[in-house]
Amino acid sequence: QMMPQMMQQMPPQQMVYQQAAPWPAPGYGAPQQGYAPPPPAAGPGTVVVDGWLSKRAEDLGKTWMNRWFVLYSSGVLMYGKDRSQADKRIHLDSATKVRAMSHVTSTDESRRAAFKHPYGFEIFQGPHRRTWYLDAGSPEKRDLWIRSLNSAIAQLQGGSCGGYGGY
Repeated sequence: QMMPQMMQQMPPQQMVYQQAAPWPAPGYGAPQQGYAPPPPAAGPGTVVVDGWLSKRAEDLGKTWMNRWFVLYSSGVLMYGKDRSQADKRIHLDSATKVRAMSHVTSTDESRRAAFKHPYGFEIFQGPHRRTWYLDAGSPEKRDLWIRSLNSAIAQLQGGSCGGYGGY
């Protein structure tokens, strides 16, 4: 219950090359003043957008954990416990749909979660594949991630994506 309240209080993010940070919020392990985070780890292409998102765990408790996410120009989406450990990959392909949790075409589970996570979105990969539930903490950050992910998916399909792809 504390996590959604804390995330709703976060101010709109300042984007550096569309960096969707800061997180964690003050009092939750935020860096001290003057702290400079390490440079992003080398990845497959240039960074399109990165930052902290809250990710729902796949386990039965379905806890929400803060993770550092990085979307590369090649369409590769990586995440990890922090910026230096973004080594886990979410596979994006032409069947992947990215949409706000509250969208009419979102999964039933996503629409139910939208009440507690109004700035959440899902990465739906199709039947019998994992659906990822993420919370950006603000409408601006959510829209940035949805737009960036759908654009990356459109490039994988060889097209362009001018809209929100189901948002």
